[in-house]
Order: sequence, then C-alpha cells, then structure tokens
Amino acid sequence: MAAFVLALGIVTIITVQMSGAVLYITSSLPPQPFLKVMTRYLRREGGEAAETLPPFELRRRLARLRRCLAILAAAAVACGAAAGTACGFLSPGAVKYVVPSFLAAALNALLVAGVFSLWIRQLRRMPDPDA
Repeated sequence: MAAFVLALGIVTIITVQMSGAVLYITSSLPPQPFLKVMTRYLRREGGEAAETLPPFELRRRLARLRRCLAILAAAAVACGAAAGTACGFLSPGAVKYVVPSFLAAALNALLVAGVFSLWIRQLRRMPDPDA
C-alpha cells in the first residue's frame, strides 16, 4: 500500500512541478513567439506550417481542450466514487487502492486544465492582428 500511495504522490508532484515550469517559461515569452509555439501544437492536420493562428482561434481551441479535461476529471471522480462503492461491498480492502487512483487522475487533469486556463488568459491580453 505504501508503494502505491508513494507512486501516486510522485506522479502528482511531477505534474505540479512540470505545470509550474511550463507556465514560468511561457509567461516570459513575448507575444509572437508564444503564438508560434501554441500554433505548432494546436494546428490542424494539413494546415500551413508557416501560418500563425490568431489569438482568438488559439483561445477557442484551448478552451475546447480545457473543457475535455474538466469532463475527464469529472468522469474520474464519478468512476472513483462508483468503484469505491462497489469495492466497498465486494472487497473492502480494494477501496484504499481504487479511490485514491481515480482521485489522483482527476487532480492531475484539473492541474493541466488550470495551465490551459492561464494560457487562455495570456492569449486574451494579446491584441488581435486584424484589429
């Protein structure tokens, strides 16, 4: 049990540390390089490689990803509650493994969704190129 809890804790600590590091690095980028980096990872297949997406399009795509992560986190909490209830009736000893793993997955998904929220806020502060 101790090794299992230790592994979950390490994964969560790594997620927190990496989220903070990524936010620190991206917050120091000027607007144009930030747009280019975000475009590289949020560009659709078949899009031009040299074309930088406008901030409003990047905001829309990040918001969609953030919603998906929030739904995933809610599903993980619901599955953890359901599995905990089922395991409580069938095998009470398994509850201490099942519920924390689902809750850790939900926490990690919400941490990454928080990073997306801060990026959306950063993109909101940028002026649109057409304006």
